[in-house]
Amino acid sequence: MLKKRNPPIGARPGTLAIPAGSPPPQIHLFDYGAEHVVERAIEDCTALEQFAQTETTTWIDVRGMGDDSVLWRISEIFGIHPLALEDAVNVPQPAKTEIYDEHQLIVARAPLAQESEISVPQVCFLLGRQYLITFQDRHYGFFDPVRDRIRSGLGPIRVAGPDYLAYALIDVLVDHYYPVVEGLSGELDDLEEVILTDPQPEDLARVHGVRRSVATLRRIGGPQRETLDNMCRSDSPFMGEGARTYLRDTSDHMLQIMGRLDFCREVV
Repeated sequence: MLKKRNPPIGARPGTLAIPAGSPPPQIHLFDYGAEHVVERAIEDCTALEQFAQTETTTWIDVRGMGDDSVLWRISEIFGIHPLALEDAVNVPQPAKTEIYDEHQLIVARAPLAQESEISVPQVCFLLGRQYLITFQDRHYGFFDPVRDRIRSGLGPIRVAGPDYLAYALIDVLVDHYYPVVEGLSGELDDLEEVILTDPQPEDLARVHGVRRSVATLRRIGGPQRETLDNMCRSDSPFMGEGARTYLRDTSDHMLQIMGRLDFCREVV
């Protein structure tokens, strides 16, 4: 996971601290409705202007933050508040949501298990009335299942608005917790058997590794659970009651995950 770069001391609000090593932005666009789907890679941000005021649902996925001029151009086209763009770029942030005049900011995290390490990269959502912009410091492949649903028209996604799309993407991020938490639980089961039958010095290092992973997920997951609960309970001009109904199920899943992590901590 990329280390967080903070703006210089005394920098004005809205100053961007581009993550070290983040590649130049790649912009992937979906514009869709019940009867059509437009999908394309955007090479020039000027092409986004025609999608700033549409009656259809527009999803702009920005992968990489290595060119702040591109980020500011997207901000200009869609009227993104400088503080919202700062939260999108200055990673990582704790999960949260804030409402601005033109959009709602949502910050979420999802775990990735890579060999013996767990990283929890950030995805930032800017939800407008007819658009959703997502920012990632690089392409992680989290959202590929949702792209397939848009292409095929499976379920209500093509007839629902950007708030339903935001729910679907957040739900996918939460789903990524399950295999990681189950992997830690399985590791603890193996360790318990080994320690009771034939303990070895290296088993202590394994226990410490699981403890660190559990602590990381609990530290990240706690604010995410609170953010989802807040989104389900609070009125928003950008997320309607229909989308919040689905999001309550995602919030329940996050609560289950946190309960499982609490159990893992007790076992450790």
